[in-house]
Amino acid sequence: MQGYWTYEYCHLSHVRQFHTPAPNESPSSPALSFYLGRYPENTLSMTHLVEADADGKSYLKEIWGDGTECDLTRGPRITEIQVSPLQISSLSLSLVFS
Repeated sequence: MQGYWTYEYCHLSHVRQFHTPAPNESPSSPALSFYLGRYPENTLSMTHLVEADADGKSYLKEIWGDGTECDLTRGPRITEIQVSPLQISSLSLSLVFS
């Protein structure tokens, strides 16, 4: 069985979490969709180089906000985007915290 959620990373646009009904679910079930963050207009103030994490690896970090309202906090969802130099040619979404 696949995971319930699918994640979409759209470069310079947004990160979205969504679920579409499976073939055995009612076709009238609405698709669930949440924006976990949107690309900020002023990225220079939001982009940081992390020199070394706990594993000694460097990466770029951006905070994308203005996501869909969170049910628990009632605030907009926020996502941290991390890109390491080795991932630039083949990006993959490995872990999502919102």
